Amino acid sequence: MINKSTVDFRREILELASELALENARELYEEAQILKNHKKYARAWALCQLSSEEIGKVFVILNCLVTNDYSDEKQKSFLQEYTSHKIKINKSNNIMILIQWLFNKGNIDKEVFTQLKYENDKIDFLNDMKNNSLYSFIDGSSAIKPSQIIDKEFVKKIYEEVKLKISGTEQALPLLLKNLDNLILLVQKE
Repeated sequence: MINKSTVDFRREILELASELALENARELYEEAQILKNHKKYARAWALCQLSSEEIGKVFVILNCLVTNDYSDEKQKSFLQEYTSHKIKINKSNNIMILIQWLFNKGNIDKEVFTQLKYENDKIDFLNDMKNNSLYSFIDGSSAIKPSQIIDKEFVKKIYEEVKLKISGTEQALPLLLKNLDNLILLVQKE
């Protein structure tokens, strides 16, 4: 939970927040593995999705650090992004784009970028599935519980994707934080 009236925007607090968000993503992923091993696929999927959103939170915080603008307007924008599930879902894919960029030696073509960028429909789908993985619901004339729609194969896909996101972020975050001053200068030049 975030108390919006008492957020400390000092650099060391934000850096720690990004590191803790990554640690929490890893813990959620590990707990999803336990559920997956016990064939509790719906809840495993939910934890994987929450883990992915924590990765998105890392990038929300990094964006705040790199822009180095702590005006009231930017703080308000940060707090909105930090608490928005859909924004964090979208930001969680930044590591996939960064990985592709690194593998392509600093180049990424428009087609690959388009494939990696989440469209609004996909963001809505992932957010809806997160809810569907936790709560029973009525769809038309059918009453449905999460375990009826989320199976092993459905979990396998998100599980592998989140594993890659965590691994990539674990590699990238220390480098990004170490070079934060240079990144701030680059952004200020634009």
